[in-house]
Amino acid sequence: MNLFQALVLGILQGISELIPISSSGNLVILPFLTGWEKQPLSFDIMIHAGTLLALIIYFRTLLSNLVIKFKDKNNLRLTKNLIITTLPAIIIGYFLSEKVKELSSFIPLISIMLITIGLIFIFIENKAMEQTKKISEVNLKDALKIGVFQVLAFIRGTSRSGITLIGGIYSGLNVSESLKYSFLAGIMIISSTVFYQIFDFYKSGVQNISIISLIIGFSASFITSLVIIKYIFGFIKKKGLIMFGILRILLGISILIIYINKQC
Repeated sequence: MNLFQALVLGILQGISELIPISSSGNLVILPFLTGWEKQPLSFDIMIHAGTLLALIIYFRTLLSNLVIKFKDKNNLRLTKNLIITTLPAIIIGYFLSEKVKELSSFIPLISIMLITIGLIFIFIENKAMEQTKKISEVNLKDALKIGVFQVLAFIRGTSRSGITLIGGIYSGLNVSESLKYSFLAGIMIISSTVFYQIFDFYKSGVQNISIISLIIGFSASFITSLVIIKYIFGFIKKKGLIMFGILRILLGISILIIYINKQC
């Protein structure tokens, strides 16, 4: 991996993890389109850590309140809800991690999921914009429902933020509150993913990648994530989900056509 590839993949991670177009899917699709070798696991760890740090910094006040004022009724409720939302993905990921790896690079499946979630975005647009429920009103049943939705993010092309956003909307949250809940849940699930990847990395052995590439990937992901998260709430509140739905559909169709042509 050269420094340019590290920069591009880091930026791609920062954009697609927070905009609901599937970071895991795009990190497979880009090397497929460009002919680059698949990036090492250590690099994936670093770029996910960059996004994680950006989320922690953005939500630092809320997160510190959850810790310092953990006895507060609303803080305790939110903490419990986020744990419940995260548990299904952790459990399923633990038992099905090998099966997930087998499916993770299958381009047609990634394309299909990009298109499918895009269509759902368009279908639920009106519902998402009209609802008024806040994350402080989420109950344990809602949290579990969102967590079940989040499990689908193991299929690359789904988008963790996208499917959690959908789960929040079907639990009654409006689009902005659902996105906020999705990002908070993302802190927990990305943390779990990074820790798991570190464990997996040590099992698989040392990989050939320079420290500079890791630093560039991490920095690009971190800075891009900070920029995206700063503007995404205002953008999605004004524009809704249709634009993301159309983008996903066009991307999915294009990738599928390219894949079919390469196989012929």
